[in-house]
Amino acid sequence: MDSDAKDPLWYVIDGDDRLVQVSTGYFDFAARNDLPGADRALGRPLWDFVAGESVRAVQKAFIRRVRRSGMTVVLPFRCDGPEVRREQLLTVGPAEGGEMIVFMTQVVAELPRPRQALLDRRRERGKRTVVMCSWCDRVEEGSAWVEVEQAALALGLTGDGDMPRIRYDLCEECVLELNQASPGAEE
Repeated sequence: MDSDAKDPLWYVIDGDDRLVQVSTGYFDFAARNDLPGADRALGRPLWDFVAGESVRAVQKAFIRRVRRSGMTVVLPFRCDGPEVRREQLLTVGPAEGGEMIVFMTQVVAELPRPRQALLDRRRERGKRTVVMCSWCDRVEEGSAWVEVEQAALALGLTGDGDMPRIRYDLCEECVLELNQASPGAEE
């Protein structure tokens, strides 16, 4: 994928955390990654698009601190696809106009990899569930958080059968990173 040829991906939320502006890149990314509902995103709460109650709680606290401090924060995160490991930077900061917050993503690296069925949104899902970190895209396997490839091998997810459902959470490392990077985190 030629990242430089794509429009930048950014979006703005208002004081009620509703999406009020999105870039063309937002729609382009959603279409390339089989993300349903992007065309109906404006006016909806950001939280409609964030999976996992604990993930929403940490991100809500982070946004409150950004609003209170007026500071901009840049954080690394992952947004992998079935055939690509995508490392990105997220810039979160105040927008002109009071309580509004701008989110902008920048692709740092895209590394091809063998197709990972677990990440294919079109695959049928069975009753089993795996936990994936919403921030770093690692999967909880036993007492450790491991890369998708390692989890697929350990959990036998390499065949053609149903894939487990994915429940999103945050690993301890990412919770710590989000809290340490947050402006006013020492409060």
